[in-house]
Amino acid sequence: MFRILTLIIFILLTSQLDAKWFNGYFINLNQDTIECAIDIPVKNISNELAIASIQKKVKVNLNGDEKFIYPSDTKEFHINAYDGKIFKSIKINDKKTIFVEVISEGKINLYKYDQVNEFKVLYGGGVGVSGVSDAVPYIVQIGNKNYFFCKSLKKFYDYIEDNYFKERYESSYGNWGLLLESFAIDYNQNL
Repeated sequence: MFRILTLIIFILLTSQLDAKWFNGYFINLNQDTIECAIDIPVKNISNELAIASIQKKVKVNLNGDEKFIYPSDTKEFHINAYDGKIFKSIKINDKKTIFVEVISEGKINLYKYDQVNEFKVLYGGGVGVSGVSDAVPYIVQIGNKNYFFCKSLKKFYDYIEDNYFKERYESSYGNWGLLLESFAIDYNQNL
């Protein structure tokens, strides 16, 4: 009973979101840059941006006038907080366009459309640290290939088809999502 109660309290505390306004701007499809405040929910406990909740629309404040911007009519938006974050509109298939956080762009484009959860709820109600087998939602693109929803470091390695990652992949451990981010950033900066 204690485990169940602990689990319920943990889920309630970690799922609580507060909407916060961040200074920034968005760029529409006409390439106009529009300064505004941008409303993004933030997780109460971890203070992470809840980016999964802004895939389809984002509320902005333009000189006191609030409105929504949508991925279909916005190229990207930027917030100044969190050392500057860029969110881009990408068309993932013929029918769906979403906002994603830009992790790295270059030879490899890496985008995140949800949080990297460093902690997870374990079977039986405990809390543990995420490991290499835990799914983390990333979207990857290299060259003219279609966007690829990457659910593991091994699948990323297979998709990229580049020996550069082989040594790093075989010697890596820890939260694979954070490793994936460092791999892509390093690859784009050094190759």
